[in-house]
Amino acid sequence: MTKNFVELIGFAGKAPKRIGDKGPMKLSIATTDRWRDSSGEWQERTEWHTVLFWGRLAGVVGQHVQEGCHVLVTGSLRSRQYADNESHRHTVWEIHARDLLLLDEPTPSVNNADEPPIKAPTQTA
Repeated sequence: MTKNFVELIGFAGKAPKRIGDKGPMKLSIATTDRWRDSSGEWQERTEWHTVLFWGRLAGVVGQHVQEGCHVLVTGSLRSRQYADNESHRHTVWEIHARDLLLLDEPTPSVNNADEPPIKAPTQTA
């Protein structure tokens, strides 16, 4: 059995951008790991992830995601290769999104299905 599944919780680095006229929306998401080193000092490392959104999700991302938005994305990891202007080959890794949850208040969850959005629960006293 194999499974290609990615789940990220992070922050949008910049506003999303459409690739081409009808291509996907591209979004950079930052995730940060924090830990204590051997001397007890806090350390951190931020990773930047390129996420591509297609179809209905591309529209939602374009309308609702801005720089700094807190998001949860699930999808699959894919690689692609390209040659630069000097014919050097490069490999990039991208996440092809399946689902998106906007974590800033108040927000719905959004997925590729044609289901109505799920409203965030409200706390009762």
